Amino acid sequence: TGQGALDNPVADGAPASATPLSRAALPASATIGGLNSSVAFLGLAPGFVGLLQANLVVPALSPADHPLIVTIGGRSSNNPRITVGSPAAGLLTRLGSADTGSGNLIAQIRDRYAYVCSGGGIAVLDIANPAHPRFVHLFSGSGGGPCRVREGQLVTANGGSAPVLNVFSLANPEQPVRIGGPFSLPQFSSEFTFLGNFAVFHTVWFQFTQNPLRIFQQQGDFFSVNLADPTRPALASPLASNPSPYFNQLAVAPDTMLLLSTTNTAADTSTGLGRLVVADTSDPANLRILRQIAIPRTNILQGAAVEGSTALVLGNTRSWESPGDFAIRGNVTLTTLDLADPRNPRPIATTVTNGRNTFTIGRVVSLGGGWFAYAAYLTPENRADTAIVIVDARDPNSPTIADTIPLANLAESGLTVSGDILYATTSSSLVTFRIRR
Repeated sequence: TGQGALDNPVADGAPASATPLSRAALPASATIGGLNSSVAFLGLAPGFVGLLQANLVVPALSPADHPLIVTIGGRSSNNPRITVGSPAAGLLTRLGSADTGSGNLIAQIRDRYAYVCSGGGIAVLDIANPAHPRFVHLFSGSGGGPCRVREGQLVTANGGSAPVLNVFSLANPEQPVRIGGPFSLPQFSSEFTFLGNFAVFHTVWFQFTQNPLRIFQQQGDFFSVNLADPTRPALASPLASNPSPYFNQLAVAPDTMLLLSTTNTAADTSTGLGRLVVADTSDPANLRILRQIAIPRTNILQGAAVEGSTALVLGNTRSWESPGDFAIRGNVTLTTLDLADPRNPRPIATTVTNGRNTFTIGRVVSLGGGWFAYAAYLTPENRADTAIVIVDARDPNSPTIADTIPLANLAESGLTVSGDILYATTSSSLVTFRIRR
């Protein structure tokens, strides 16, 4: 069959034995896509007549067709091509979708209901069967903006220059009823995390001239609102302002939060480094900054998610284009952190990818098993060109983009995981995916 001598010869016309196997006696090696491939077995296939079998270990290759060359006793085969698929293939399986209205921002899950919050209100959907989400009701008196669910309540904050916070009772989950607010917030407040009876906010904003469009000041704020009495929200911690924006936040322990930022300040949007800001949240009414950690090879840090004691941080090599249209046109960066000591996060590795993401806020979710996903806005000139990007961080020393799943008009904060379901919010619908686990 071309392999030469065997360590267990077989009679002409006889099938090869499985016990013992008949292995090629000559030295053998193999390459796939030009990379060395370990030869686990090379010999006659048991039960067949004159059929050579090679068991090879596929090296780390990008999904594509790659040439295979097997060399036995110094003589090489021709180079047939084999297809190497993505390890992320089949990780997400699309189940169904439902129309929800326009302007959607984020979905929050509580039991059998999803609450899709937007500038136009709150869409309530029955997700008892995730493959067939059912639109129930649109509540238009919410004030709009991002929202979060806690203890039978839905809290919204609408951002902008005059933001307000509203609290809704979910005693009737299909009919939210406002019980608190509108409560005025510091300008541009919208994204927040619950810590007990407190909502902890960060802001990301800048000031600019009109002609030409040029940023001259950047800022981020960090503060909390006391919701112990949801009918009477109250500003709790003093407003802590920073000369750089806080793009996102991540609670990594009950008493510790990471703020995702940059060292860029004032008119500079290009020369700084991405920066982790470690905050003490043990007393949410007295938030304190503990330390700051610069992340080389990044310019901004935009989003993060945790799995176990490892975090994946999404960033970019560039910030807002200024002067210009303020789009983000750099390369996506992926940084892994060791959170064994949450107050002293240790950067493990940073990968500068070929990916693009124009979104300012990075929405990252854990899919389990070392897999993550983020919402990506791929082309600044085409708002519909958005996608769910799958990240393989199974080896924290080498996080990589594994797959891109196009999903038109995906919202900036449009990914939420509950159980084994990924909920993706587009500008006009809620789309569900099953996560393979």
